[in-house]
Amino acid sequence: MDILTFSNLIKDIAQIVFWCIIATVTILSYFQARKTLFSPIKTEIFKMQIKTFEDILKYFQLKTSIDFERQFELDFIFELNTKIMLQKFSNAFFVNKTYVASMKKLIDKSNGFIVQDFYEEKFYSQITDEELFKNKEDWQKYEHGIIYITRKYIEEDNVITSFISSPLIPEQLKEKLIEFRQIVSNNISLMANMLTEAAQELPDNYETVESVDKFNYIEFYNFYNNKSEKLFPKAEDILNYLRSYLKIESLIE
Repeated sequence: MDILTFSNLIKDIAQIVFWCIIATVTILSYFQARKTLFSPIKTEIFKMQIKTFEDILKYFQLKTSIDFERQFELDFIFELNTKIMLQKFSNAFFVNKTYVASMKKLIDKSNGFIVQDFYEEKFYSQITDEELFKNKEDWQKYEHGIIYITRKYIEEDNVITSFISSPLIPEQLKEKLIEFRQIVSNNISLMANMLTEAAQELPDNYETVESVDKFNYIEFYNFYNNKSEKLFPKAEDILNYLRSYLKIESLIE
């Protein structure tokens, strides 16, 4: 091999090494740039996730089952629907002259209603209760299939729904929130079933308009309260999951 050929070979090797170095630097620079580029995005997502967790913690912590019932106004909703049922009974049996005005006053306290599954056919038939239950005989078929709810109930339900809809929370937490919301819904259904059952007992116990006015609401509510599902255990389950997920105990040690 002469000197010229050897020199050219050295140049070719040097060029190959040079371009390999350039390629390596380019690739490493790309990965570093990508990491730098997406790092702020990951940070912002993390901040949003922490804010969502904080909102959930604030919503559920330091509350009892009674606090949640009042927050959803379940006690008021039960009272409101009991009074509506009694008004309908009074009108069917005693031709209550103040029925229309009393019903309007009661329904005006609500901000919507929930139709129970067992009542959907009657509801969509657009036949009113006044048409269905005109007298004592008709009352035997009475079903309290519409539960009137309040604005506060809707607002609280929307809060839980917004937590469930968040793409930032783990699937297991989402399932626990769905279960919490289902308990609230179950208690609404319990109201409907209890009011339907109670309606059938009214004719034997209340024979005048005056006697209907003496209906023992507190005793009836206590009966409902004993049968209702309590919200605190599921709320505690949600809080325990978040504490474990965020490793709060280890952070404060």
